[in-house]
Amino acid sequence: MRRPEEEEPESAPGLPPPSTAPEATPLDGFILLFAAAVLFVAGGWYIRVHNPTLTNLAFLELGALLAPTVVWALLRGFLVKIWPSAKVGKRGLAYAFLLMAGGSFAALGIATLISAIPGVQARETVLEAALLRYPAYLRILLFALLPALCEETLFRGALLHCFRRWGAVRACIASGLLFALFHLSAAQFLPVAILGTALAFVVWKTGNIWLSMLGHFAHNSFILLSIALPAGKDHPAVLPGAFSLLFVGVVLVSLAAATARRGFRRSG
Repeated sequence: MRRPEEEEPESAPGLPPPSTAPEATPLDGFILLFAAAVLFVAGGWYIRVHNPTLTNLAFLELGALLAPTVVWALLRGFLVKIWPSAKVGKRGLAYAFLLMAGGSFAALGIATLISAIPGVQARETVLEAALLRYPAYLRILLFALLPALCEETLFRGALLHCFRRWGAVRACIASGLLFALFHLSAAQFLPVAILGTALAFVVWKTGNIWLSMLGHFAHNSFILLSIALPAGKDHPAVLPGAFSLLFVGVVLVSLAAATARRGFRRSG
């Protein structure tokens, strides 16, 4: 008969049973990111050569970002870890809202200021004209919902899990910087890095990736809405950009508060 001290410990409430799967490492994350980058570049080149439509380029994220991440997670036993879904209380939701709102407004403000540069403005005008050829529901599906699902799964799900041994600040900043590098745009690098880092802290603080997906979707949807609305002469583009930069302070304060408390939760 087994003695009481030999009984197997029970899992803490709200946490999954101890897993026998090996822990993910930063090397796992870089290998996965390299594979996704190769698929994305090769797939993008093939589409541009044979059928260069924005629809195909949008769905490219499913094959180059989401599919390899899910396959990798299945093979490594990390499927649950790439979609952390912890229950979030009121305080967690408040932090998440501050981080998402501050990160989004700061990114939009900086992007608006950068778009005033003549060369950048010309490229954005061409892209906006191409987007407006699609009906509103298709724009939301292809350029707001799909990126939120695919990009968050890779960068705030798999990569953030691989980088967790680095601690909150380094892991979240690394996720944001790699997210910005993946966009291959010097003009978009800073705003995308700010948004990606803020969304990484949302997942780290709450243990819930669906909140970051929601924030990502809302951010992209706002951009699509602003493109669809006619620009008024009485509202120069630089003014909303300068105003939005005030929210950088909200981001910094929120990040400091988030990192001062309990970090990434392990959830089922």
